[in-house]
Amino acid sequence: MDLKLDGKVVLITGSSRGIGLATARAFAAEGCRIMLSARSAEQLRWAEAALRSTGATVAAHPADVADPANAARLIDATVTAHGGIDILINNVGGGGRGARIGDSSDADRRGALERNLVQTVRMMRLALPHMRGRPGAVVINIASNFRLDAAACDVGAVRCSQGGADF
Repeated sequence: MDLKLDGKVVLITGSSRGIGLATARAFAAEGCRIMLSARSAEQLRWAEAALRSTGATVAAHPADVADPANAARLIDATVTAHGGIDILINNVGGGGRGARIGDSSDADRRGALERNLVQTVRMMRLALPHMRGRPGAVVINIASNFRLDAAACDVGAVRCSQGGADF
């Protein structure tokens, strides 16, 4: 399939395995230049080698984007390696303690918001200056579909926090 993405720069967080790596493979198959990122340097090296073996143009940068300095360095590494960013895919987040309101603390809620919303917004804010003026630039935020029933009274912190990424 030719989606007319050849040469586009795609930065994917959480891309050393699972949905993130599958997404990287799909964009690489379209001729995109890929920046992989994840917390685990070892898994990231494996993912980078696997993609490179297919002929993909790929770079990798280990980063925990929950840390603002790491997030900024990831953006800089992407721009240095590929000259800009056309597509940002935020594929990080997750659960934690306090599955239900009655079982959670304020700290649980703050942690869920940081993991699922704040770091997503941070990555967009940092990437946008490098995306402006690039035709077809887009941000894709991946979140669990569990947030769809967040209006119910007895929902978890993750569901509530992921709903904030739907903008």
